[in-house]
Amino acid sequence: MLEPIELLELENSLRDIFSEKLTTILSRLNRTEELDIFLKLVGENRLLEKDSGYAPYTTGKLVIIGDSAVKKDILIGIAKNLGISKDRLVFHLSYEEAKRFQCNSMQYNPGYSVVIFGPVPHSGKAKGDYGSIISEMENQEGYPPIIRMKYNSNSNELKITKSSFREQLGKLIERKIIKIDNQ
Repeated sequence: MLEPIELLELENSLRDIFSEKLTTILSRLNRTEELDIFLKLVGENRLLEKDSGYAPYTTGKLVIIGDSAVKKDILIGIAKNLGISKDRLVFHLSYEEAKRFQCNSMQYNPGYSVVIFGPVPHSGKAKGDYGSIISEMENQEGYPPIIRMKYNSNSNELKITKSSFREQLGKLIERKIIKIDNQ
């Protein structure tokens, strides 16, 4: 535990760091999906809450989009082991399917709980003025939560693996974004 004078010195140092590097720090936290954790730690998680009046059902469909070396049946098995019915899963597991995917059918449609993205092409029908379909959905209101499935926490590379899929579903259940069936 720090002494009061040490705590004051730390506060001053952090003030300097935050004034110079706040944008960089927030960008890094956002990219690593730790921004919500940071804001909870400092007691300001309300800053991320957008109250558009729209809330998707926690029992809705889970849309998985992106090129995957993991077979659809294996992903269904992982979801089933976690208590999620295959009837709730919607797959678009190739670059071509992702490119043709029309995301606007999910906007303000509470029947979709979450969209999980693996690697997708930057070009696509639904990207609008944004650099990718992912950015389009992240920056427009009315979409379910968007999850970027990363190869590992130290990488920005999107990749659908058995372990990353299992881990993401577990986090979504834990955060109460999705419910398991019959619960």
